[in-house]
Amino acid sequence: MDLWDSQFRRYFSQSNVKDCSLVQLLCAGTQVVDDPSLTNSNGEVLAERKEALLGKSLINAWKADALRPTTVKSLEDLARLAGVSKATASYALRGGSSQIPQSTCERIKALAVEHDYRPNQLVAARMSEVSKGGKSPAKVGIAFVSPRPLTEVMADAKTPIGLYYLGALEKSKELGFELNFVSLPQDCPDFPRLGRKLAYLGVEGVLLAPPMEVYPVENDEFGWDDYSLVSIEHGFMPLNINAVCNDEFETISRAIELIGERGIEKIGIAIRTAQDRRVKQIWKAAFLARQALIPEDRRIGHFITDAWSKEGFLDWFKSNRPEVILCVDDEPMRWLEEEGVHAPENIEFLSLFWLPNRPRLAGYYQNHKTMGRAAVELLSEQLYRNER
Repeated sequence: MDLWDSQFRRYFSQSNVKDCSLVQLLCAGTQVVDDPSLTNSNGEVLAERKEALLGKSLINAWKADALRPTTVKSLEDLARLAGVSKATASYALRGGSSQIPQSTCERIKALAVEHDYRPNQLVAARMSEVSKGGKSPAKVGIAFVSPRPLTEVMADAKTPIGLYYLGALEKSKELGFELNFVSLPQDCPDFPRLGRKLAYLGVEGVLLAPPMEVYPVENDEFGWDDYSLVSIEHGFMPLNINAVCNDEFETISRAIELIGERGIEKIGIAIRTAQDRRVKQIWKAAFLARQALIPEDRRIGHFITDAWSKEGFLDWFKSNRPEVILCVDDEPMRWLEEEGVHAPENIEFLSLFWLPNRPRLAGYYQNHKTMGRAAVELLSEQLYRNER
């Protein structure tokens, strides 16, 4: 047993075996341990011969594919598990070949199902195009679906959709995708027309630009299941779709921490309910959580409301007298300036969603072009994993 143990450790450490069964290794060694030819006429074990045969047995077992992977992450893993070549495994998954027995094809398919291995249809299609024509395959089409036309999006400095698109366009070119801008009017979305257009463009994946509530994914008129989907920003869709968005709880928590480091505790927030709803009420939740950490007599009530008006805001301001106001745009600042309260002399503002058209506001810039790039990266991963 000492001989077996030493040789097992020696040959296992020297081989490339990683995902293999210990039982298979023991079986390979047992064939040598029980070999009667390893004793002389007196019944004594020929140690040197046994050592040599033991090592040879393990190596031959590896070459004969007795040591097979227990996980299947690639076509190569599946082929090794089935004991066939990569080409045979590939042919079997694509319907077989006249040169491959039907039983072998069925066995390979069964192993693929058992180990949850799915061939990448995108890669297969591109490689098929190369093999047939000998040319580089056409770029894979993806779509940036927006609730407004491209000209409006790029001209609007108040929303970041144009920046999302520019970031997505940059990353698409780097990864070899063909990005198509497709508008889906939010006032009258035509889903059958959208489906026809995406089919005509050869689109495989879709980026959904905000606001996502205009894209009812459960809509029976459009086959969302045919596409890889990624949304930008938080959305209100009934299905779980991968999304690229910032950590808004951390945004407001960190903002309050930075302001607090200056000795300021009277921090208020003034935003529309619709703006908070766009981030799934995370801004309100984070603000209330931070307020709970300070003494009750120094807390400030929030002005997050559907009844958004100058009069309502001024009443809230006079009742609470905050030193800093968290906001989104500069409208509250302009309202106070009209009443003779100026920033930063009398009051300070911090935007939770800073954009270049708000130069007078300090705030968090949420790196919208970077988010657009990240959305394409996430979509490309789904496409190459054949996830729909």
